[in-house]
Amino acid sequence: MRTLDRFLDFRILQGNKECEMTISLAIASLVMMGEAQGSQVTFDNQPQITQVSYEKGGEEQVLNLYGNNEVIVETQNLEQLNNFVSQYGLEIRPLMDPEVQTQEAQDAFLQYKIIKIPSNLQSSEKQNLVSLLTDLPGTVEIKPNKAPYYLYPDTDQTNQTFNFPDTSLDNPYTPNDPLFPQQWDKTKMQCEYVWGADINGENIIIAYIDSGVDTDHEDLIDNIIPGKSFIGGSYEDGHGHGTAVSGLAAAKGDNNKGIAGVSYNASIMPLRVMNNQGNFEDWASIINSITYAADNNVDVINMSWGRFGDPYSAEENALNYAHEKGLVLFAAAGNYNRDASNFYPSAYEVVIGVAASSPTDGRWIRNSSVGSNYGLSVDFFAPGEAILATALGGGYEKKEGTSGATAEASGVGALMLEANPSLTPERVRELLSESADTITTDKGKVLRVNAKRAVEKALDEPQGIEEQTPTQRPSELTDIILGSSNLYQATFPERGTLTIYEASTGRRVQAPIQVYGHVDVDFSGFPAGVYFGVYKPQEGRQQVGKIIKTQ
Repeated sequence: MRTLDRFLDFRILQGNKECEMTISLAIASLVMMGEAQGSQVTFDNQPQITQVSYEKGGEEQVLNLYGNNEVIVETQNLEQLNNFVSQYGLEIRPLMDPEVQTQEAQDAFLQYKIIKIPSNLQSSEKQNLVSLLTDLPGTVEIKPNKAPYYLYPDTDQTNQTFNFPDTSLDNPYTPNDPLFPQQWDKTKMQCEYVWGADINGENIIIAYIDSGVDTDHEDLIDNIIPGKSFIGGSYEDGHGHGTAVSGLAAAKGDNNKGIAGVSYNASIMPLRVMNNQGNFEDWASIINSITYAADNNVDVINMSWGRFGDPYSAEENALNYAHEKGLVLFAAAGNYNRDASNFYPSAYEVVIGVAASSPTDGRWIRNSSVGSNYGLSVDFFAPGEAILATALGGGYEKKEGTSGATAEASGVGALMLEANPSLTPERVRELLSESADTITTDKGKVLRVNAKRAVEKALDEPQGIEEQTPTQRPSELTDIILGSSNLYQATFPERGTLTIYEASTGRRVQAPIQVYGHVDVDFSGFPAGVYFGVYKPQEGRQQVGKIIKTQ
């Protein structure tokens, strides 16, 4: 069994003071810069951890039980599990909450059960129970239904001021929000052009799986629709993270108040899974929130949080469930200045992973250990430094990190879906790729989201066609960073054509070539940059793979 051990940062600046919360399975950081008030945040109530060791397959395994002493068991033999629970007098309940989930969602997760290990047992007795559960016929995986959190201080931060030239747009519209002149991020992504075409997220619902939302905030109140708390109580935000990310994407625009979100007329559905300290309660609340969104008319899910580690089947199945129902899924790539290849949920195949860019189109970096994650699992960058967001209790604060970048990208996804409701999740990903700006960072050339070009691409797509079942990206067009040989190698199971385009301009650099089976394309003659291979089989829809040439 694997413990939950992924960490993310959340910093709060208070004048010249700052504290940093490092959170396991928690929010991808946003930093409040400016006029935050109050005393330094500290926590003394660290969770009690019981380590339970057991043997399976000759290897000693460790499963950590926290606070609630609950585990999630995936089984292929429900009869055996129910008999075990009855024999030992344990509490058992389904992973899917029947009071809020559709029958379809409950049926899709029948193999997952939550079992409560009695807290009054001795450690040796808990160890025996977990060992017996592990060896029970049909058991596939056991996961703790809780994650640990801790805080540590941090003081390394400087405020900066950025100035930008005016951007020439075809038909820009500047909203009357008084703080809009400070929103460099919206101008960088050319949002004004999209708003000028009267596309602003109308009739699109974005679910924020987060800490809730400040339902009284002047710039959010008109866009909030009923949501749900999966940890008890209301979905009112007592922490601030959910209020910030929802405002970056969907703060009401053109209302003579505060700021404008990317998709400023999109609806905000708060799905609360974090408590007032920014801590996740358990796996069950996260998984239930994803399937709830899928069955309640949501178009886009924003997940501004993550963890390093291994994929978890229940989480991945929930995301696949949402994806198959047509939801576009965005998640933060994380703020550890590290490769994000095993950073989840952003690294799942059906999720669009978002990293953070700076005002000068570099990679957002705070110091050697704090900065935007990067790597092949990152689909796009979006503005994530000194970006104005809505603040808990009213007002506005500047933020930085991949949490905010994810919200920016989610907003662009909402604009695309308003422009063309026929787009599938994979087509949204592909069009974002085809329309993005190529920027040069310390990790090479990457793609940064461009709202104007993305919506133009969406408008050019056929509309009103019969909806296709969303599919995962094909393995034959896996995104790739070319090695020193500069060979792009791929396998095509059906006859078709492959065309290569330059991402930054959309210019075709390789005429269509007939492909079937294994194919090598020599990129030696192409300059370093980001390219796309577009594969069009004789039957079926075209597929797109990203190709990064570093030298």
